[in-house]
Amino acid sequence: MKKNLLGKMVITGIISAAMLASTAASTWAADKSDKDVLRVGMECAYAPFNWTQDTDTTPDGSKAEPIYGSDYYAYGYDVAVAQKLADQLGMKLEIHKVEWSSIGISMDAGDYDCIIAGMGKTAEREKSYAFTEPYYYRDNCIVVKAGGKYDDVKGLSDLAGTGCKVTTQLGTGWVPLLDQIDGAEQSGNYETTSECFMAISNGVADVCVVDVPTAESAALTNKDLKIINLDEKDTFKNDDEMVNVCIATRKDDTELRDKLQGAMDDIGWNDKEKMDELMDTVLPQQPAANFLAKKYSSMFLEGTWLTLYIAVAGTILGFLLGYIIGIIQDIRINEGDSILKKGIFKILKAICRIYVEVFRDTPMIVQAMVLYYGIRQANVNITPLFAGVMVTVLNTGAYMAETVRAGIGSIDMGQREGAWAMGMSPMKTMIYVVLPQAFKNIIPEMANTFLTNLKMTSVLNVIAVQELFMAAKTVGGNYYKYFESYLVIAVIYFVLCFVFNRLFTFLEKKMKKTENYALAVEYMDNP
Repeated sequence: MKKNLLGKMVITGIISAAMLASTAASTWAADKSDKDVLRVGMECAYAPFNWTQDTDTTPDGSKAEPIYGSDYYAYGYDVAVAQKLADQLGMKLEIHKVEWSSIGISMDAGDYDCIIAGMGKTAEREKSYAFTEPYYYRDNCIVVKAGGKYDDVKGLSDLAGTGCKVTTQLGTGWVPLLDQIDGAEQSGNYETTSECFMAISNGVADVCVVDVPTAESAALTNKDLKIINLDEKDTFKNDDEMVNVCIATRKDDTELRDKLQGAMDDIGWNDKEKMDELMDTVLPQQPAANFLAKKYSSMFLEGTWLTLYIAVAGTILGFLLGYIIGIIQDIRINEGDSILKKGIFKILKAICRIYVEVFRDTPMIVQAMVLYYGIRQANVNITPLFAGVMVTVLNTGAYMAETVRAGIGSIDMGQREGAWAMGMSPMKTMIYVVLPQAFKNIIPEMANTFLTNLKMTSVLNVIAVQELFMAAKTVGGNYYKYFESYLVIAVIYFVLCFVFNRLFTFLEKKMKKTENYALAVEYMDNP
């Protein structure tokens, strides 16, 4: 008799569970906020304020800071200022990399204690955060395509009535400024300034509203961009909110806000000349465009490995979970069963139905946000990676449960009845007769689920999982070009999916040629 497939599946699942457990090991060991550590959140992909690099020093010898939970380092104006403040306070600096869209909720969840990320102090943000005085004053400008229709613009009045398409970064104080461009068409805003500049280069947008340092940083590697410093008599009004760049803490953490403000006062960090001098020093240190292959190949490789890890562990464990749920859903309640048995099975079936409906009817990106930040706000420390694998498992389990249920239903009922007539118990009938055949039937759907998981790991960047898509965003944000970095990961995703699709096709053909059946009498219950 050949080895049954279920045994192999169980062994594989145990191995995967061990991998997952190792991932979670640091989860419960995570420390609460240390008073001697200044934990700072930033994008690490917003040059010249902050960026990611693979060396611990910059070209001029300045010290870059390790990114928490990563093998990479962060530098930029924000990092340099954070270093000054940490030294003044006698604290160790700890940099946390996070998506801009999640930067506030991550601080509220306790991932770090303050935000130093080129954040403007707006009236809306002051409702949620406590702010220091500015640690940088930036001027606003517009960016257009060099040699294009708006190359000779001097002020906002030159744009009035032209129907130009305008854009800027989502969730910033620049968004309200777009309305001051009379007759402009709002083409849609983007999550990052890098995407805004790409829209200008590609002609999707004509005008981008942004700050001067960010524009200068982008212009270093994008020669088709032109920075226009608007005439002071013909520029934006009431744009102070995006001029003042401040440090944010949690609303109730005024103690840390005051400590940071005191350190700024002690070192005299209210002098615009000092600020501009530091910015001028930092700006040339950012990674250049030609570093894509030379400097970032390891980042793409690590992102690929993490993507594979999440997809494999999530699919295998989710498949096992789906099998369990599918079997529970298939349980038949007979009239002759006891009231207790009927009650337990009904409760289990109801729980399974609710679980399947919730996870099938909500997007995975929302599940990731709710699960990770919900758990964190409940004062349970989990790592983004652990949360990412958990979401993948739960999402996969919900879909596979329905697939398994359908696979079990595809097996002729006569086979079960025949096995029962020969003395096999319902459990042995399910394990040795039904499930091996059902497994063969659901291999195509299992393959489809795995390939979907490979690609859906990209949404986990919202909880700061450093997977392949996050690597591309980081690289694109470093040198303000996205096409090249996205093209690289597009090729990687294609190769991964192509290879695994062929492997699953081979497995499916192999199993169709294999007879994994044995006489039911071999599994009959013996008296």
